[in-house]
Amino acid sequence: MPKIYVKTPFTLTHDDTSKTSFAVGEHEVDAEVADHWFTKLHTGEKPVAAGTPVSLPAGGSDADQDDSAAELGKREEALAANAEALRVRAAELEVQRVNLGVHKAELDARHGSLEERAAGLNAREAELDAREDAIATREAALAAADADKTAADKAKVEQKGSQKK
Repeated sequence: MPKIYVKTPFTLTHDDTSKTSFAVGEHEVDAEVADHWFTKLHTGEKPVAAGTPVSLPAGGSDADQDDSAAELGKREEALAANAEALRVRAAELEVQRVNLGVHKAELDARHGSLEERAAGLNAREAELDAREDAIATREAALAAADADKTAADKAKVEQKGSQKK
């Protein structure tokens, strides 16, 4: 069975819809799994531990050592390219972090503005309620005065009627 080194964790869905999850690290798998295109996207060479010297094979021919040196050069180039990609990604993330800070400040300002407007609307509503109460009191007083006047007019009419008799 071939061994693979998983660089990024993934879950492989097989043709029979069963799933196999792979964590970062070395795994022994069937050849079919190792050759799967999705597996190949997440696997690669096992990294060399930091501080471990990379040595060329001993006792090999000059051609072998040249091939090993060329391979080491390729790996160093790949590492440099990955380091540059990480620096670029870090810069992109920093821009996104700054943009999120700006958006948060805008949202906080809008939230404050909405709270001010809500407080203003609540004050306006309380003022309108007070006016409605005053109008209702005035209308009640007018109705009472109207009733008193009607009663007084009726009493005058009755008094005039009783004087004529």
